[in-house]
Parts: sequence; structure tokens; C-alpha cells
Amino acid sequence: ASDIAFYSAVAAGTGRGYALDDMIAAIHHLDPVEEPWTRRTRLIRVLYAHAWAGNTMAMDAVIAFNGEGTLFGPMSQRTLDRVLRAAERGDGRIELQLAMKLLNATGATRSDLETAMGYLNTAVASPDLTISPTSKNLIPLLVGRLAADVASN
Repeated sequence: ASDIAFYSAVAAGTGRGYALDDMIAAIHHLDPVEEPWTRRTRLIRVLYAHAWAGNTMAMDAVIAFNGEGTLFGPMSQRTLDRVLRAAERGDGRIELQLAMKLLNATGATRSDLETAMGYLNTAVASPDLTISPTSKNLIPLLVGRLAADVASN
């Protein structure tokens, strides 16, 4: 998987966009502890370039592979800012993904939950018939989780 990800990144980085699918599929199989940092750097450079250019599959992967215990590690504020700028032009999909990432995080703080609520409130306005209802259904669950957090403190 490491070789497939790396050589697909080389191809995708030199204009062969078709290789991006293989690169992302292979990245899902990489061990964050075992993968050499030099290879991860190549993957990051190529993946981010495609994401910032507007490739939604690459943007999804940037969100998926950033975080505690993931291949790219915790998302930097700079990366989050770029992702949120891209979200401004979107349909709520990015906000829903960011909310889900926060909600699924082990040890999510109250601040994380409040941030997720903000993302969901934005995603609710989406015209997409999967994003809006999903967000609407998650909000009551999150409200319950926030209430439980208040009750336990």
C-alpha cells in the first residue's frame, strides 16, 4: 500500500489525475506509525494541491487523514482555515464532515461539541437532500450530548 500510495502520488503530482483515486485508496491502508515521514510529505503535498484546486475527493481525503492518530496527524489551524474557505463555496458537505469528525473523536471536549454544532447549523441550510436531513437529525443528538456534559459537570 505504501508503494502504491507513493508512486500514485508521483503520477498525480505530475498531472496524471487518474492516479489520485489509487493514491487515496492506498492511503487508507497505511499505518500512521510505520509510514516514513518523507513519503507522508509527498502524499500531503499532492493531496493538498488537488484539494485546494477544488477536487472534492481530495478535500474529503484531507479531512479524513487529518486528526489525532491519523496518517497526517492533527489538523493545523492553517489547513483548517483553507478547508473552511473551501466550505464557503460548497453545499455544506465539508461542514458535515468536519462535524462528524469532531463527534466521532475520542475525548471530544465541550468546545469540540460546540464547534460541531456550528458546523451542523451551517450544513442544515444545504440544498443537498442528504446533507441537510443528516445534519437536522444529528443536531438533537448533539444537543443531548451537550446537556449530558453540563449535567455531569
